[in-house]
Amino acid sequence: MGAKNLSESERIGNQATVVGALELQNIRGHELIRVIRRNDLQGSTDRIILQVPSPFGHSYALPLELGRCTTGIDLIGNITSGVLLSVSGHLLWEQRVDTRFTLEGEPSRQDNDLAFHVEAIRLASEHEQPGCDVQLSGVVRSAPRIMRHPHRPGILLAATTLQVPVEYHRNTTRSRFVTIEHVPVVMPLQHPEAPNLLRPGNHVTIAGMLERIIIELHGPDVDHAIAGLDAAWDAYRPTITNPDVLRQAERRHQRDRRRLAQATRSRVVVGYAELIEGTPASPREAQALRRASVRAKRADDQQSSPLPPSA
Repeated sequence: MGAKNLSESERIGNQATVVGALELQNIRGHELIRVIRRNDLQGSTDRIILQVPSPFGHSYALPLELGRCTTGIDLIGNITSGVLLSVSGHLLWEQRVDTRFTLEGEPSRQDNDLAFHVEAIRLASEHEQPGCDVQLSGVVRSAPRIMRHPHRPGILLAATTLQVPVEYHRNTTRSRFVTIEHVPVVMPLQHPEAPNLLRPGNHVTIAGMLERIIIELHGPDVDHAIAGLDAAWDAYRPTITNPDVLRQAERRHQRDRRRLAQATRSRVVVGYAELIEGTPASPREAQALRRASVRAKRADDQQSSPLPPSA
């Protein structure tokens, strides 16, 4: 069992800090530092993009939305691309409808991803190390899947989800709000503290870095969207007579096809995992727990599925 006091874990909660270089955004042929968005629900937000190194060497673009109440937002109007910024906040699990995919005329897919909720922004000091550092405290939700890192196939990872309670207080009243965020995490199996993260129900405090990876999308709605794109291309291609125009159009078609077949997702790569409550598990135990949970889910699905009509 873990020996740490829970109050220390609760103080850590959900903290994230990113240090990265401000990038230009290409919007309809115009290069912009920020993109201002307005709607009836969220009001006005500024979207910026930071170039951030991942824990395994490659870099990625991290989009951030700054609300009008974000501390230091006035800074954005007075800086240029390439400037190193430090942004603090916490992680949220967001769900949106992906309108690119429909079946029978209705949206068919949820676009779920980890988002960085910005609280404050400032210029980074020369001593701050680029990257997105994350500290979380929560409960391991499920038995991990064992996989290889897409950019470093020699690294075996244990992938699971951490349930992270986040508590909000109002300074002037007794109002208190608690939400549960589901944060995807991975940890190298060779790490000496990995066993702390391998058993569902373990309460852990972790530290790591955010990374973004490309995943392949599958399903009948994806196949339907790609088939429609290909059909439109097959009808348009014979009308192009200029070889240069044809090559450019082919490149655009392949790019659009990849965009339908792939998506970018965020997750936390864990470099420290302290057990607060629970017991460690070996990789073999974790795989057995995973197989058992898959069997149990299949059994539940079979029981809940409607029986075929009798003859």
